[in-house]
Amino acid sequence: MSEDQEQRARLVCLRLLNYRARSCGELTARLEQKGFPPEVIRRTLAELSRQGLVDDEEFARQWAEERVRLHPMGGAALREKLRQRGISAKLAAAAVEQALGEGRELDSALGLARRRLRPSPDAAGAEKERARLGRLLAGRGFCYSIIRKVLEVCARETTEEF
Repeated sequence: MSEDQEQRARLVCLRLLNYRARSCGELTARLEQKGFPPEVIRRTLAELSRQGLVDDEEFARQWAEERVRLHPMGGAALREKLRQRGISAKLAAAAVEQALGEGRELDSALGLARRRLRPSPDAAGAEKERARLGRLLAGRGFCYSIIRKVLEVCARETTEEF
């Protein structure tokens, strides 16, 4: 019975991996939902790892790089999202550090703010817009020092336009 369960668990994992890369934590959760016993899950994932089909380090690195490129967010938010996907704190921190690199978090936040900026000709409207951008950046997990720098740059850029 155990071999049959392992084969079925493997097929479930392969189907899931066919759509996108997944972490061991994500696969474990899906197999648990389907009622597979813990020992079958452990052996199945160990085999998939040995074959190179499941690699949390590579998953974390690729996921963080893609997220920074397509849906910019701060380092803390990226680490938390990876933790939610079952990635260890150490692997998550390393992947985020590599994805954001030196000064890349500021560049990412600035790019997002520039895309979302709605210039306003009056001071009251400009202040409202800065507050809106600040909320957007905070919601994406950027730290206060990054948000402050981005808002300063955006304020300078919008006053130069008028």
